[in-house]
Amino acid sequence: MIARILPFAAYMGFIALSAGVTWLAGAGILSSAWVEKADLWLYPVKTAVVLGLLGYFWPRYEELKERIFAGPGEGFLAVGVGVLVYLAWVRMDWPWAMQGAAAGYDPFKAGETAGIVLAAVRIFGAAAVVAVAASFAPGSGMAGVEAGPAAVTGPAVVELFTSQGCSSCPPADALLGKLTEMPGVLTLSFSVDYWDYLGWRDTLGSTANSDRQRDYARARGDGRVYTPQAVVDGLLHVNGADERLVLDAIDAAKVRLRDVRVPVSARAEGDTLVIDIGNAQEGSHSREATVWLAIAREKATVPISRGENRGKTITYSHPVREISPVGMWKGDAMSLRLPLKDLKTMGGDCLVTLLQVGSTGPILGAALYEQK
Repeated sequence: MIARILPFAAYMGFIALSAGVTWLAGAGILSSAWVEKADLWLYPVKTAVVLGLLGYFWPRYEELKERIFAGPGEGFLAVGVGVLVYLAWVRMDWPWAMQGAAAGYDPFKAGETAGIVLAAVRIFGAAAVVAVAASFAPGSGMAGVEAGPAAVTGPAVVELFTSQGCSSCPPADALLGKLTEMPGVLTLSFSVDYWDYLGWRDTLGSTANSDRQRDYARARGDGRVYTPQAVVDGLLHVNGADERLVLDAIDAAKVRLRDVRVPVSARAEGDTLVIDIGNAQEGSHSREATVWLAIAREKATVPISRGENRGKTITYSHPVREISPVGMWKGDAMSLRLPLKDLKTMGGDCLVTLLQVGSTGPILGAALYEQK
């Protein structure tokens, strides 16, 4: 949230500062020469500060990295709103909205080409504000102009790559436990084995878990493999011990996947696990995905006697014992039936179904089944 508030707050702060300078000049506290100098440096400083904040927080604006307009209709609508805003609010030749020199400034006069450019920037700037507002607040603004089918919702999937031999991991393990209790969040803990050489062999770790983390890094193209690393919905990775970053990633992934989510559910019928998967959303480009089944334990508490965490007892939420593909989805509704008695012998008491593009792509849907 701070990434969205701070740049705007800084901009408004500079506007207040400019108004304050004007008031002080009117009260005779500041000289007109000082005010002229202030007018010269306030604008570039304001621009630099706001752009700097936007650049610093850009990695958190995941909503804007996929697309700004959901379609041509929204694009035309936003530009139209920009024109109306420009004409009704910031038209330069109205006395009360006068800008530039004291004599006024009319961008439509002959020779005022720079003014025409500035007018165009203002129009499209206002249009972009409308589009960005719609992206940050799905379901409001332009997103609600036309009635459509109810949005498909599903749990956010947080995969934590952790290790019993990593001194930075216990806070992330505790945070995952907290997230496990949150509605709308499905968690999985993958203990890796590449820290085993530090003096403690991870009792929950496996090479398969480490390979899954490396595969994610290759799929993203950034090569980032570390602990504690949280991967959210197969899309974003953040420090798994930073609650704010994890929650921001959950919000961002929710926006990016809102048009491709697929309903997934899991239930037991006697000794059979039934997994139901719905149809692809209308217009969705994601119409093929792998159905993965992760076998996990509800919790595992491990006393650690050596390594960086020696003397600690750590509880892991949904530690994965095995994850394997069990089917393919082609965009149409389908059901899978798997024998529960075979799954119970594999060391877990809860089963997590993931509908994922490939092995490390976006997770379109997920469901949790806990054995009684």
